[in-house]
Amino acid sequence: MASAARGVVLWAAPVDRPELRDLLDERERHRYGGYREPADRARLVTGRALLRMTAGHLLSRPAAAVRVELDCRHCGREHGKPYVPGLAASFSVSHSADRVALLVCVAGEVGLDVQELRRVRHESLADRVLSGPEALRFATVPPRARRAAFGRYWCRKEALLKASGHGLALPMSSVTVSAHDAPARLLDWTRRPDNRPVALADLVGAGPGYAAAAAVIGADRVRVTEHQLSGALDPDGSRLILATLRELHAGAEDDRVCT
Repeated sequence: MASAARGVVLWAAPVDRPELRDLLDERERHRYGGYREPADRARLVTGRALLRMTAGHLLSRPAAAVRVELDCRHCGREHGKPYVPGLAASFSVSHSADRVALLVCVAGEVGLDVQELRRVRHESLADRVLSGPEALRFATVPPRARRAAFGRYWCRKEALLKASGHGLALPMSSVTVSAHDAPARLLDWTRRPDNRPVALADLVGAGPGYAAAAAVIGADRVRVTEHQLSGALDPDGSRLILATLRELHAGAEDDRVCT
């Protein structure tokens, strides 16, 4: 029987304010202190704030009371995808340049990736990232369009590998996805860890100059709604976050359906 997942992506600009920084746990504060660039600190703070605020709504507790774990389910070390104990929802956080995004889904394992296209090094990475069939298709793309095409391939693959929990420990070239100008779909995965269905979706919320994609393992279709948090993040709760989470259960007419 076909299975469908419903997800919400929240987009925000990176900010670093004391009230958001206060939401970080000890491990995250240590990581924050290790960053030299203010932009890196702001992206960390914003991603964790989005995660804790969203999970807080789902758990009916303050964002500061939400515990986030990073235990890798494959090796047990603290470098895995973030999850919240006691909460069935699955999360993925990604950021690039001045975009920070959170994907939340109440079914399946999810992954999200966003890349600023001007930083995409397609000339040097294509041989390592693209599978054989993808490389043949990529060779036909006009040179001026190759950066955007490669960014789409990259985001689809990294989103999927994040969802699996392996990240870049598995080679990207082991995954084959549909052509960059076709709806996102998994075609082959030579080192696939299990036979659960996979759904992919290209995202548009990052805006021009970016590529982004979402993946869900455990569903063969995914409905993704994207929302922009244009105002200041509020640790005590954002009405927009609460409203979008209701869509996970009630549905929305403007959902983007990707199969």
